Amino acid sequence: MKSEKRGTALTLRKKILVGFILLLVLQLIVVVLAYSQMKRMGDKAIEIKENWMQSVTTLGELNGNMTDVPRLVSRIGLETDTNEMNKLADQLSQAQRATEKGMSEYETLISSTEEQDLYAEFKEKWADYSAGVPDVINLAQQNRNAEANAKIKVIVLDWNQAKAAIMKLIDLNKNGAFTASETSVSIYHSAALIMMVIGVVALVAGIVAMLIIIRDLKQLSAKISHSADTVASSSEEISASIQEIAEGNQFQATAATSVSSMIDEMSKAITVVAQSSEQASAFADKTSEMAVQGGQMMHDTIVGMNEIKEKVSTLSSISKQIEQITGVIHDIAAQTNLLSLNAAIEAARAGEHGRGFAVVADKVRILADQCGKATKEITALIEMIRENTDHTVDAVNHGDMLVVRAEETFTKIIELIRESAIKVGEIAASSEEQSAQVAEILHSAQNIASVTEQTSAGAEETTSAATELAKMAEQLNVLVLKL
Repeated sequence: MKSEKRGTALTLRKKILVGFILLLVLQLIVVVLAYSQMKRMGDKAIEIKENWMQSVTTLGELNGNMTDVPRLVSRIGLETDTNEMNKLADQLSQAQRATEKGMSEYETLISSTEEQDLYAEFKEKWADYSAGVPDVINLAQQNRNAEANAKIKVIVLDWNQAKAAIMKLIDLNKNGAFTASETSVSIYHSAALIMMVIGVVALVAGIVAMLIIIRDLKQLSAKISHSADTVASSSEEISASIQEIAEGNQFQATAATSVSSMIDEMSKAITVVAQSSEQASAFADKTSEMAVQGGQMMHDTIVGMNEIKEKVSTLSSISKQIEQITGVIHDIAAQTNLLSLNAAIEAARAGEHGRGFAVVADKVRILADQCGKATKEITALIEMIRENTDHTVDAVNHGDMLVVRAEETFTKIIELIRESAIKVGEIAASSEEQSAQVAEILHSAQNIASVTEQTSAGAEETTSAATELAKMAEQLNVLVLKL
């Protein structure tokens, strides 16, 4: 009979345990999910810093170094002074070594098949261009400047293709950084949505569990009150026989002992709940610390991007100064060309005596033309650099804005985690209070058992109402066990 009643429904103790375990599981899910998503966002930030941004920086330096090479080759092709030619050759060697060093550094940063293919294209065209440079130097050293310039025009096509491949690599890495930033933002939005849904589920589950427990407490209280009234009405019959009272007290002692055992188990369960709440609070604190560290990393990223923006602005300013200097050189070349023309006219008027002067004037005119062409090429290159610099500044500004938004998001996440930790702390405090109250009830039940045993020692004469009182005591025991 007792086993059937116990099997019909969960005891109140089990319902409380199920409710608390459900809330703890939901809290653990929130903590684990937050940690997982924060780790993914941190991985994306590291990818932007150590892969994409590092690649863009290295490619920028490589682009600058390889741009110096055709400039120096063009000057060697125009130079007739051996000493000056040797100086230019030394500068060319340094620029080539710097370019090769930049290529070696960038090879370690390649992370995709597309990037590998573009780099292979650049490497091939750069090798073709570099293979023709020694021929230009040899022709220039033999004062065959016209042939050297013709060779330059041929190999510069390979250099232009290598330059185009470098620009594609820069765009690829910039797009990679942007994609990684977008992925990080997407991870945040999905994590926020999931944690919000779990939070709502936890709130609803807590309310439902509380209502069920309150309802069961009211029902058990009414049943216990009714049983107590029944016991009171039977006390008149029990008073006729001390023996009946003794046997009834014996059953009550057994029931009190059972109640003490049940309350002791409940106290242990509540203690476990309090400890679990403290652990959940500790997990929330650790998660908050990690979120703060992630926010600091985003702040460091903003600082680094601002430094890049300042350096790019400085490069743009220097390019404008070089463009002004090139304009001055171009004007000087035009004036020199005009002077050489006037000198040729005067030499023609001088006849035989001005022939040597005419040769010199012709050489001056040729050098002026070559200088003018070189300045035009330099101007075109500087214009390309300035356009690329403007694009880089725009990309950095956009990235800066995205990172600032991410930093604001980190701040909001930290506040939400802190609020969650406070709520968990409140649960732990409430569990400790319940544990103290249960301890007091346990002490009272032990006192009742002691008094009942003392009464039973002096009561040995009950016979008439023992059976009925035993049944009522058993029913009361079943109701108490449900607590």
